Amino acid sequence: MNRLTRLLNSSLLILTTLLVACGGGGYSPETGDRGEFVSAAAKGSYTAASLQSLTAQNYPVFNTFTPSIAHDVKTYVITYWTVDTDGEPVKASGLLAIPNNHDTSSTRLVGYHHGTVFHTADVPTNLPEFDVMSAILASMDFIVILPDYIGYGESVDRLHPYMHATSLANSSIDLMRAAGFFMSATDIPYSKQVLLGGYSEGGYAALATHKMIQAQHADEFDVIATYAGAGAYDLLGTAETLLGMDTLPYAPYVAFMFKAYDEIYGFNRISEIFNPAYVDTVNNYFYGNYHESVIEDKLTNDIASLLNSVFLADFRSSGETEIKARLTENNIYDWSPLAPVRLFHGIDDNIVPYANAETALQNMTPNGTEDVSIVDCVAVGPASHNNCYQPYLLAMVQYFLGL
Repeated sequence: MNRLTRLLNSSLLILTTLLVACGGGGYSPETGDRGEFVSAAAKGSYTAASLQSLTAQNYPVFNTFTPSIAHDVKTYVITYWTVDTDGEPVKASGLLAIPNNHDTSSTRLVGYHHGTVFHTADVPTNLPEFDVMSAILASMDFIVILPDYIGYGESVDRLHPYMHATSLANSSIDLMRAAGFFMSATDIPYSKQVLLGGYSEGGYAALATHKMIQAQHADEFDVIATYAGAGAYDLLGTAETLLGMDTLPYAPYVAFMFKAYDEIYGFNRISEIFNPAYVDTVNNYFYGNYHESVIEDKLTNDIASLLNSVFLADFRSSGETEIKARLTENNIYDWSPLAPVRLFHGIDDNIVPYANAETALQNMTPNGTEDVSIVDCVAVGPASHNNCYQPYLLAMVQYFLGL
């Protein structure tokens, strides 16, 4: 039994005794403060050799990194407190992967943010692929956290606040805090230096997290760099582009966004935004209990059939100012990062248009930021949203290993 295993076993026993003594559900009293640790449950245990084998068999995108896959890894489900869109406490969950290293004091934390999912089974604490992916990355000498986000995992009883910058950033930062408490309590040293990544909604979440840490939590975390992939950083511009089409590239994303914003901001207008045949689906199918294919089958990409004609005409013209204002409020491109930002995107992406990366670059650079750049995806076939996911992962890991 190695030193880290002994420390984890003994410290977890102490923590478990404390948790049980205080009622089993967490420290007593549970304050619900942001980032408060509630519990840690062991999930996976991997040797470096097994991770190298898994990489070769199932994750060939990482084959080039096999020499760097050098540490055994343990993964945990962390339950913690964060806040919802109204600022009220809510329990959330996320994945933590820790390398077996004799001295992790210089090991940087990677905050990876998953893309759009519809079913809670597909988030990091539930999907085995995320556990293995986090372990592979941790084996390269990173501590890795992956938030489920509000609306999945521990908080599946509520709607995910899709593409809402503040709540996505909160769930990520608060998981970092809870993971830090757990590691401190189990005598695992770690660096406060943070690398942020994610693709699609995850790219948006990564950049939102970077922005919030820099503005509000620079005393807690030191962001070294962000490598964001295919995010809708210009949310209003993205909505205007998509709703200007006759045929949507993928209706569930648009429906999810309107449903989330309708609930977050209290519009109560789903029956005015969508045509009657789709109102029930939009109102009831985005609570983490239906898979993507089910939702896709119940919607249509024909925008004139999906959306109410009055709403669509108003949105395409100068109307719908309240919805547009809320979308603008969640744009995350007009600020000046103090750490490098890489904006990875495919030129053929029609789900999250490439213009998002261009808009972010154009607005960040004049603010005085010198180290923001676009990285163009090179994929097999068109550089589309789906085709660029694996090239993104490869590029992100290469970048992080080089820092």
